Amino acid sequence: MLEKNDNNITIIGSGINSYYFIKNILKRGAKINLIDFNVNNTQRNLNKKFKSNVSPKIQLKNFQSNVESYKDLNNFDYINFDTQSALSIGGLSNVWGGTVYKFNEKDLWRNNLEKFELSNYIKNVSDDEIFLKKPLYDEYFEKNINKKNYKIKYNFNLVDKNENPINVKNKILDLVTKKKINLIEGFVENIKKNNNHYDIVLIHKNKKVTFRSKKLILAAGTLSTSKILMKLLKIKRKRILCTPLKQDLLFCFRNQNSNNLNSILSFNHKDFKDVTGHIFPLKGLHNDFFTGYLNLNKNLFNPIFGLVKPFFYGIYNYYSSDYSNLNMMMAGDKFNIEGENLTNLNFNLKKFYNFNLIKIPYYKKDVIQGIDNHLGGGFSLNEFFNNLNELKNFPNLHVIDGAYLNYVPPLGYTLITILNSIRIAQKIKI
Repeated sequence: MLEKNDNNITIIGSGINSYYFIKNILKRGAKINLIDFNVNNTQRNLNKKFKSNVSPKIQLKNFQSNVESYKDLNNFDYINFDTQSALSIGGLSNVWGGTVYKFNEKDLWRNNLEKFELSNYIKNVSDDEIFLKKPLYDEYFEKNINKKNYKIKYNFNLVDKNENPINVKNKILDLVTKKKINLIEGFVENIKKNNNHYDIVLIHKNKKVTFRSKKLILAAGTLSTSKILMKLLKIKRKRILCTPLKQDLLFCFRNQNSNNLNSILSFNHKDFKDVTGHIFPLKGLHNDFFTGYLNLNKNLFNPIFGLVKPFFYGIYNYYSSDYSNLNMMMAGDKFNIEGENLTNLNFNLKKFYNFNLIKIPYYKKDVIQGIDNHLGGGFSLNEFFNNLNELKNFPNLHVIDGAYLNYVPPLGYTLITILNSIRIAQKIKI
């Protein structure tokens, strides 16, 4: 058995919420154990230098094998569900793409977070290396979007001092190198309460071992955290939230100058307030993305897309989680993640376009649940936690990823959970 000092705080997961929690609680003198899986392999992947302003998510090697390994290690079966999130082996966030969205008071109210004044913590997001930056006004789309029917919003980018998207694991591994946190390589299978301690069952160097900790933070992502909580609370079935998505390609008479893959802007139709569209420049994508997206012959069309892709933009239309019907079901050690087919969602962009914005027909019309990384819910704050996200009847066990939400807005919730992670790190007892 591996044991550590009771004064240490053990964190499972190394995504964006984990990073901000660690950064803020270290200022208070806390000692941190971080559990992450296959770190050595991750380090090799992260040595790659990303091009300026290109999301590391798109550059990630072995993407599909990482997703498959994530499913296998967690014993997940997917039915009517897909994911293209940037998952590393083990299910912990491998990269951070950079775009975060402004939330409103309704988003906070629906998640029982309105009383915590999260906006007060925005000042803690930026530091000497990371900046929350608002993109510049985009004259082209401002002129060519039908403002009678659509309202435009601009999104923040979370970037480094060179305005590149930050890489979360690089930041965390830097803390490990500087010996500010203790890293334990392992994949967490289960957690058991043992008097006033928690026994964390994990695979460590190909062996199953137990790590004991008194203070525990869950930040492994909605699916992995929900799985752990279902085992801990002996719950067989839970509804999970996601933001169903429709995708479109758009041709515009404007050449993209950079390879930036962050969202340019977002927009809402006045009659579809729970659906939000995002416009992304696509010049930074490999040509294979377009041939696969449109189901075209790669050899024939690759040269063509090399010429025209600087004029292609992607539009992702996210529905709020009110539309999702996704369940996680436990059967022994196996977990089934099953959603409904959502082909009947009929939001369209007909009034959005004019002669400068040309929609390219898309061969796949289905709305897919969970296709990106807007997953949340299962364990709502009021029902399962106190005001510091501490699980009721489980002292010193806090959840800081999206598993505690009971509504996911179509814009996404990353800034909400970042700020709440900062708040919790500043207020819990150490």
